[in-house]
Amino acid sequence: MKTKPKIAITGINGFVGSHLAEFALESGYDIHGVIRSTSSTVWIDHLDIQYHRIGLKDPTALAEVFEGCDYVFHIAGVTNAKDYDGYYQGNVALTKGVYDAVKQCKNPPKKIVVTSSIAAGAPSSLKAPHRESDPSSPVSTYGISKFEMESMTQSYVERHADLCPIALLRAPIVYGPRDTEMYAFFKSIGQGLFPKVGRQEKHVSLIYVRDLCKALMLLAEHDDTRGVYYAHSDAAISWSEIAESTSQTLNKKYITLTIPHIVLYFVGRVSGFMNRFRSRRSVLDIEKAREGVQSAWVCDDDKIRALGYRHDYPFQKGIGPTIAYYQQNGKL
Repeated sequence: MKTKPKIAITGINGFVGSHLAEFALESGYDIHGVIRSTSSTVWIDHLDIQYHRIGLKDPTALAEVFEGCDYVFHIAGVTNAKDYDGYYQGNVALTKGVYDAVKQCKNPPKKIVVTSSIAAGAPSSLKAPHRESDPSSPVSTYGISKFEMESMTQSYVERHADLCPIALLRAPIVYGPRDTEMYAFFKSIGQGLFPKVGRQEKHVSLIYVRDLCKALMLLAEHDDTRGVYYAHSDAAISWSEIAESTSQTLNKKYITLTIPHIVLYFVGRVSGFMNRFRSRRSVLDIEKAREGVQSAWVCDDDKIRALGYRHDYPFQKGIGPTIAYYQQNGKL
């Protein structure tokens, strides 16, 4: 019997990681996941996979999991932390630990694929979507940490010529079943309110989680991939269009509440201050406000399309299964 190709996925229990596991199973992979000792496995318990409760802080333990893998997908990371050190440890230091682990393998993987973020790039405009070759200018500590992770990766590769290729995917806003961040927006529309930031339309790139998994797998399986890539399902969509499509899917009407930039900054600053005392942090803080007032976070994904990537889920198609998931789980 032919042995299945083997992959490892860090953060396999999370939103993206669990979908990637499902996607990879459909492609015939033997899957090994890496999670923390305290991580919930509710989204992966039904899958025919192996997971290892070793966390990411011990490269030697990680190397035992990565040994003999065809590909390593580093999905784990930090999107919300109290301070710079929290972002640095979660997005830079732990990523370096993954590379150190691969260096210890006697039979190392062919490729490492890492999730980064559009936040590591820069705000853009409809006329000039951000490209991989454009200068980066992050506006948040999260974005800075992701850009530093990318820079560390480049330096690491230059110092270790024998390391396997590393490809990094800068994801725009990711949505789909199990997501918790865009869910807050969908819930607000379901409650009849569209919180629109500023008077001028703001545009974003989106990627449905299945399309993201497709792009990640393409970067792994293609022989010539290395460096940074963008991928999206929607190149540029306004928040008003997102609200309207969500409203139609929910069959709910809504009113638009326009939030001036100065008000968003004020609320973000107050919420960020209160986060110091909360056990469960609010998503909104001054840095999220700074990202939110930008006119566009849109990207150009011609580079990955040249490799054959094509999205399957524009927002009008992806919103249906996303809303259905929330409704089936009593969240909408």
